[in-house]
Amino acid sequence: MFGMRMILTISVGMTFLFGSAAYAQDYARSGFYVGAGWSYVWEDFDDEFEDASPDNSWGINGRFGYRFHPKVAAELEFEWYNDFDFDLGEVEAWSLMVNMKGYLLTGQFQPYGMVGVGLLDAETSGLGLSMLDDGTEFAWQVGGGLDLYTYATASGD
Repeated sequence: MFGMRMILTISVGMTFLFGSAAYAQDYARSGFYVGAGWSYVWEDFDDEFEDASPDNSWGINGRFGYRFHPKVAAELEFEWYNDFDFDLGEVEAWSLMVNMKGYLLTGQFQPYGMVGVGLLDAETSGLGLSMLDDGTEFAWQVGGGLDLYTYATASGD
């Protein structure tokens, strides 16, 4: 299983491998964008489940958005979460969110903060988790990250 250090190392390594700061780019231009990424999710289940030793989860996501200002964007994000494992079973989940992102920088490396609202669907399996409600509910999220932009050209350009 990938650890957070491994994911960060791969992401930064690919940026330096395929990226080039030698060419002037407008990384913060307005317009539509598509993206994909990894996530790490801290469990926040009710206190009654603390004895069941829930694990945090990692996930993958895809997004489609529009950047309407160099430092502000709105997006639709779908995220799938790997199982949250308990001593008594597991919870499988996905979410669909509408997010607002605020960027701190506008160069090749762009740290951002994000807030979003949407739907979270969770399904339980395992005898000890039967008291959890399955189904889709309203959810919100707060997060942050780092967008890394790369640029490659054909040789001779």
